Amino acid sequence: MSSDCLVIDDVDAALAAMTPLGRAVSAAAAESVRTVILDFAERRGWRTVRYETFMNWAQRIVVARTTLQWLVLDPLFVIHNGSRHVERFRIGRIAGTNSFACGADQVPSRTATTAILDDAAASGSTLRFVASRVRATGGRVAQVVLCASTREAKRNAGLAPHAGWTDFLPGDWQILHLRDGCAHLPFAGRRAPMQDEALGVDVRLPALSAGGSIWQSLGLIPSIRAAIVNARRFVLDRIEAELGRPAIVDDLRLLGDRVPCHIMVGQEVSAHTPLNSLLT
Repeated sequence: MSSDCLVIDDVDAALAAMTPLGRAVSAAAAESVRTVILDFAERRGWRTVRYETFMNWAQRIVVARTTLQWLVLDPLFVIHNGSRHVERFRIGRIAGTNSFACGADQVPSRTATTAILDDAAASGSTLRFVASRVRATGGRVAQVVLCASTREAKRNAGLAPHAGWTDFLPGDWQILHLRDGCAHLPFAGRRAPMQDEALGVDVRLPALSAGGSIWQSLGLIPSIRAAIVNARRFVLDRIEAELGRPAIVDDLRLLGDRVPCHIMVGQEVSAHTPLNSLLT
């Protein structure tokens, strides 16, 4: 972990994507994790940025460039109603693999000069995959807009030489999404290799289990690991208090769309699996 780490504080944006019940049971726990991570980041001299600051900046670019067809990879980015030149492209890297998961219909809506918007690019492989889907429709990627990225991402994105690249925070960053430390915030963690779409709940691996990541290093610090583990326990207790019974995986749908069920490698879940049995 070097001083070139960047923390994207997207906790509020993730909470905003939840139901009122989801916010009620998750907000305090998420705040406890945010506090310990941001305190550590400040002591280490890391850069932090509020997700909303980036999003407001990016939305102005999108509004100004209506001649481009925008593909938004960032799942928390708010797309305003009536923005016909903007569409969401849901994609996720499957943990432990070099492959991606996306819907069968996830292709640009028409042959177009396209721009890609995301909050971060680390390896560049996601951008390369999406750019290949654009080319398959006869389109081309003319612009990439990000909050932050790495030099490796620029080298590996597979874009044409003329494609523009704009970072809100230029540099070569190690990037950490703060929401990933909060077990039951939307899109937290890494997509698990096996997904049962009939389950209706995303199954993900905790960020602390990501080998070689900043989160894995942070998990070795007792105070940070305790904050993350205790927050997960706290959210479960709050859910069960609201429901008046033991909570199961299917209950996570009450918290909001794309609120994940976190498992460890080798664990299997069904809609009726008790959430308490998944705590480690």
